[in-house]
Amino acid sequence: MTEATPTVLVIQNQPADSDSILRALRGMKRTALTHVIRDVDAALEFLRREGPYASRDPEQRPSIILLDLDMAEDAGFNALRLIKGDARTRTLPVVAMALQGDEEIAARAYELGANSFIVKLPDPEAFERMLQSVLTYWFSVNQGLGSA
Repeated sequence: MTEATPTVLVIQNQPADSDSILRALRGMKRTALTHVIRDVDAALEFLRREGPYASRDPEQRPSIILLDLDMAEDAGFNALRLIKGDARTRTLPVVAMALQGDEEIAARAYELGANSFIVKLPDPEAFERMLQSVLTYWFSVNQGLGSA
């Protein structure tokens, strides 16, 4: 049995962080179909297959969402609330990321339904290695919906 190619949705408005995420994915031994969306509203349209994403293949449902919580006006937290509050998307695993790792931010992320919370490390190479570990877990170890 061959493993399906995972689909990763990155909701990240900082190009440097998006680049680190993409480098981490390229450095893995497993290929992933990756979508980087910089705007929460567009990401929600992608997930719901609305607007410009209405013709998106329903089989390309994200295997995981990497969500930046550090967006202006609490947009990241709002996206998490909307993703986990919608019956169509609530089962999707969401890894929430923030620059700060204080307990209040982590607690808020988990209260809104995040499946994991990580701190975006300031060293790009260390951040990429950490992301590879996190993604290896979600792609290879975790037995989520649709896992064999």
